Amino acid sequence: MILKYTYYICIISTRHASYLSKDKAHHAGAFFYLHMKYSGVPKNINDLTNQLISKGLIVSNKPDAEHHIFSTGFFRFKRYSSIFHIIDGKGDYTFIKDTHFDFIEGVYHFDSSLRIALFEAIAEIEVAFKSILNFTMTLKHGAHWYLDPAVFKDKFTKDLDFNYESSYDKFIVGLTKECNETRESYIKKYKDYYTDPALPPSWLIMEILPFGTCCKLFQNISEGSTKASICTHFGVDKRIFETWLFTLSYVRNQCAHHHKIVNRIFMFPPILPNRKDHMFLKEGRIVDTDSLYAVLCIVRYTLLNLKSKSFFKENVIDLIDNNPQIQLDRLGFTEHWRKEAIWQ
Repeated sequence: MILKYTYYICIISTRHASYLSKDKAHHAGAFFYLHMKYSGVPKNINDLTNQLISKGLIVSNKPDAEHHIFSTGFFRFKRYSSIFHIIDGKGDYTFIKDTHFDFIEGVYHFDSSLRIALFEAIAEIEVAFKSILNFTMTLKHGAHWYLDPAVFKDKFTKDLDFNYESSYDKFIVGLTKECNETRESYIKKYKDYYTDPALPPSWLIMEILPFGTCCKLFQNISEGSTKASICTHFGVDKRIFETWLFTLSYVRNQCAHHHKIVNRIFMFPPILPNRKDHMFLKEGRIVDTDSLYAVLCIVRYTLLNLKSKSFFKENVIDLIDNNPQIQLDRLGFTEHWRKEAIWQ
């Protein structure tokens, strides 16, 4: 099978990205391209399981192992097994001595359960954030505040891209399309009754706006005092809260698409308060902010500020206690994490 895309790699330093389309690569400068043919051959479950065994994995029940790999996917299974790999100088791997199939299956189920707990917790935060954003903005700027460009920063409403569109223009175009195509009865009812404004009030719009879009709207609100008043409900200042929103939106999407969350570096790392009077973690200054532990901490702290009645803390601690094979230091947990107030 020939790869669908050919990559053109620019060899002259430009402001463009490393990977360019053919016409853009011409404008960027001299370039060359690599046309490579994929030679991988599909293998059946028996062959794939034998491959793992040949690498040193101990499989005590081969039919069960084959069933798990078949229902999970070999590539997905290998990603979970990577923490038990020893990589040689050629990039090939073998398993650490005495690595059992059950160890990897346990990591997989731990990840799955933690992903569900995170998704539910972030969903609660998302709903609360949208509600607080809506109440704050509508009471100050009216039911259709999001239609007023003056509410937002100039870079959001006036900076144009190559198609002479601002980010705000694209937001309105996308929202209009969503409202025209949605099957939600409350949106259709508004459009049936009203023509001005063409789009519904904020409290209806918040129900269909993705979390990430709401985060961008918040980021681009021009009034610092308004943003600050929203942030008081979450226990941190606006500079820090903005980073938390994008972290939570990213992690929520990873969870929704069933991506692995253990033993990975997270994009959009949150900023943690480091001033003594604002820190909520005693070991906050040594926490790796792109780790899973940092994500768990900001979720827990946010839920506390929202006076949530969820069992997120209990779920996380139970999962850790019931999975002693999980290496917490590889997830970014600090040595004395259990002594932190948020986990008490």
